[in-house]
Amino acid sequence: MKGLSITAIGMRSIEDCLNIFHTLKQPLRLDFLELAIGSNCDVNFDYQDIPLVLHDSCLYNRNLRYKLNLLQPETWKPVKLVRAIKDVENVPGGIFSYSGDGYFAALLKAGLVTEIVDAFPDFASRYTSPSNQNPSYSVAVDMLLSGEIDFVFNARPLTPTEYAKAKLQNIQLQETPIAVDGIVFYTHPELTVSKITIKELMGIFQGRIKNWKQLGGEDLAITSVILSKENVEALGFEVNDNANINYAPNHTLAVREVIDTPGAIGYASASLVQNQSLLKFLTLGQSSVVNPSVINYVSPFLSDGEANSEAFSQGTYPLVRRLTLVNTNRPNSEAAGTAIRQSLALRDR
Repeated sequence: MKGLSITAIGMRSIEDCLNIFHTLKQPLRLDFLELAIGSNCDVNFDYQDIPLVLHDSCLYNRNLRYKLNLLQPETWKPVKLVRAIKDVENVPGGIFSYSGDGYFAALLKAGLVTEIVDAFPDFASRYTSPSNQNPSYSVAVDMLLSGEIDFVFNARPLTPTEYAKAKLQNIQLQETPIAVDGIVFYTHPELTVSKITIKELMGIFQGRIKNWKQLGGEDLAITSVILSKENVEALGFEVNDNANINYAPNHTLAVREVIDTPGAIGYASASLVQNQSLLKFLTLGQSSVVNPSVINYVSPFLSDGEANSEAFSQGTYPLVRRLTLVNTNRPNSEAAGTAIRQSLALRDR
């Protein structure tokens, strides 16, 4: 077999690489195209059934890199998804609004459910901020029930009160788990503390631990940068008024504030911050169930910088949460929810 190897080094688009292959295929009798290191091969691109050789470090979904393992074919699914997503049936057209904590706007931008939008241009989604209120899970559910939005991304179970509100309006709520999220705590890059326990984080949010000196670090006041009180409470932490808390309107500004503030600590999904070289990520620890005096520490990232997905999915990482999609039985909401669930099910095959 004879192939053409192109090392793009970021200078050639995928379209240019495919055009070069098509031009030389017949005269050189080429059997395959190799896109070597330096190419940015987006899994959402239509490669037109060209026989490809793709290097591990070349596959991306938006700005998120996918890692393949030749011994684990299930890791190849992002490539197969390019074709499989077309099998989703009855995808509605139109602009569908969603909301949730501001944290989810960043997750969606990073590619949480972009495949269906890429495959079906008539399906568009947009984040809708609440009027005169800070974004939160509770506010988003109220917006869903009032018909302001079509679906909600949530990081906590629906409450009995929310189900009761829906019942009073003769509305059915459907809640579907869509992902497992690993929560990463990060600090100012020059902080000497490198690990922290769940118990110590509780102390910070409750205002009992106010200085990094109490955790073996420098004499520096602790500033917690969060998006909302409800967002923190969804992680199982109680936020007291005597804690030193700064509120950020969105994930991006929270990261910037931590970078600019000595002593600051923030948190986010692993997928949102794994490429942030200006942050310091804390190894997270929790007491052993068998022997409470033993603390098991787990890093949120592997040595190659990739998220510790195995620890997240198996529950060995101390802080994970299930993300859910919530929609109603209203026609638009139900249609959008069904399409998103089908696309995510294809991703998980």
